[in-house]
Amino acid sequence: MSLSRKRPGAAFWATVVVVAVPLIYMLSFGPACWITSRSQMERLPMIYLPVGWAGMNGPDGLRTAICWYACVGMPHGSTVILPTDLSGFGTSLTPTR
Repeated sequence: MSLSRKRPGAAFWATVVVVAVPLIYMLSFGPACWITSRSQMERLPMIYLPVGWAGMNGPDGLRTAICWYACVGMPHGSTVILPTDLSGFGTSLTPTR
């Protein structure tokens, strides 16, 4: 008796995409802040607007986590402007140590 191995179907790959894409997006936020803080740019790209909005309007625990993750790899004294609305308004993040 042989066991037949089925290849993963469309439902499996759709689930992988639905889980992986948001995870990769959230994990890329910290390094984007760290790289931006070391470059000539000060403002993060608008792609991080949802994170910025959550950082301004979310519950305290989420705001704290976003600020911590943004600042953990930034050099002391650097600043990054996180977009918080569609008009281009942003909030400054500066590490405090």
